[in-house]
Amino acid sequence: MTQLDDDTLLRETFSKILSFVKSKSFIEPDSISDEQAAGVLISKFFMWSPHSVFEVSTNAFEDSNAHEFLKDFEQLWKATEERKLENIEDKAGLQDVEVCF
Repeated sequence: MTQLDDDTLLRETFSKILSFVKSKSFIEPDSISDEQAAGVLISKFFMWSPHSVFEVSTNAFEDSNAHEFLKDFEQLWKATEERKLENIEDKAGLQDVEVCF
């Protein structure tokens, strides 16, 4: 099998999977784009893990040669994650601790 045949088989198979996702996840499946269905599929497959969805996205952007956008996207993700950690640390430092003996 050639690479073109493999790619065609992959697209055909994925198209069937997307049709299934549309029919099972949406009230009006005919109004749902393949991109929307793929997003739902990825999210469900990775059990709604933002980190996993981010990883899938970065790999898709890399494969699509969106290198400049990918740099910005990764910087935004890193800044967001750092901000989340700071918020957790701030909340942990402000909590009152009651000690009972």
